[in-house]
Amino acid sequence: MRRQQYNFFIVFVVLCICLFSINVYAADAKPDATRLDTAPEEWEFVLEVYGWAATIDGTTATGTDFEIDFDTIVKNLDFTLMSVLGARKDKLAFLVDVLYMDLEDSDNTNLGSLLKLSDIELKAWVVDPFVSYRVIDGERFKMALLAGARYLWIEVDLELKDRPPLPPATLSDSGDGDVWDAVVGIRGQFDLSDRWFMLYHLDIGTGDSDVTWQTTAGVGYRFDKFEIAAAYRYMKWEFDDDSVLDDLEIKGPLVGARFVF
Repeated sequence: MRRQQYNFFIVFVVLCICLFSINVYAADAKPDATRLDTAPEEWEFVLEVYGWAATIDGTTATGTDFEIDFDTIVKNLDFTLMSVLGARKDKLAFLVDVLYMDLEDSDNTNLGSLLKLSDIELKAWVVDPFVSYRVIDGERFKMALLAGARYLWIEVDLELKDRPPLPPATLSDSGDGDVWDAVVGIRGQFDLSDRWFMLYHLDIGTGDSDVTWQTTAGVGYRFDKFEIAAAYRYMKWEFDDDSVLDDLEIKGPLVGARFVF
């Protein structure tokens, strides 16, 4: 645990060094006030909605590996919610990213020569509240520092069956738990033209889990009243020994739109 926290602070220091190095060379021209990515003088409200074609990988505390691909998620998804809500003024922004999934899959995956994973049910909340402050506001390149938290609640139910030559038997492996982690990072975008831009997000944290990190990179297009983007997002947690899971990954492409009111 101490080693993970040490690595976390090393990464944060490196991010800060990179940030101020870029700041020396970043353009400092005043942005066009008609664009959505400019810093507003009055409070504005932000709504982002997105669809994430995610794959979920993990390992339970008992050592059982599982994987749920996007096709399986779509076929077995009971309910999902993916959105970002926030407010911004000048260079300051408050945002909350909310993700909820409830799904079930008949996996029928062999686990070694004597055991088969026959059914898996997964429910999860991922909530990321954070505050960001734009420290680079150039004509084309923009970057903000962010600090906040990541909350994960997950419930996993597995049904396992013996394989021949063992006699038929059904076993279960289930549990639930939640973790809070403090995170820091950077986010921003680079304008390729008046309409096209590249976006990025990187954060890392620790707390109840050993370490968690997230990265997103993609490209977007700016309309007069809203923006659309396509990106790849990756999230990971590594947990303590007493957690229901040993590790968890959520990754895949996403598409979304952002509206400002």
